[in-house]
Amino acid sequence: MNLHKLAEYFEGKVGAGELLKCISAEVEEYKRNANKKGSSLPIYADYDDFQFIVDIAHVSKLCQSYISGIFNEWDISYICNLLELSESFEPAEENVEEAIFLMSDPIVNYPISERLCNLILSWTGSPKKQKLTSYLKEHYH
Repeated sequence: MNLHKLAEYFEGKVGAGELLKCISAEVEEYKRNANKKGSSLPIYADYDDFQFIVDIAHVSKLCQSYISGIFNEWDISYICNLLELSESFEPAEENVEEAIFLMSDPIVNYPISERLCNLILSWTGSPKKQKLTSYLKEHYH
């Protein structure tokens, strides 16, 4: 994946549909391997020498792209794994890192769904800054 394209998506320079075109083949391979027991998950990134700070608005943008039906759970998981592994992307705060971690592995953590994305969005808009995991434990039934 072209990491600059992901940064441009977060900055609003390219749309989710354009980003999806860039990652669709990679996500399909990722999905195939995720469904094979004992296989590794391929994450492709062109490790450029740049830094990008991922903030809560970027996490919200991922959730909104999921809710609108542009991204599916595999797209979100792939992008979040890429964010975790890339040296080019840094979370702005611990809560951002936590949200990315939660969405990077929906099998172990919460399944990526409209409900989860709506909860993340409501958490980002809440005045109190409780940890996302605590918020989800309270509200995810």
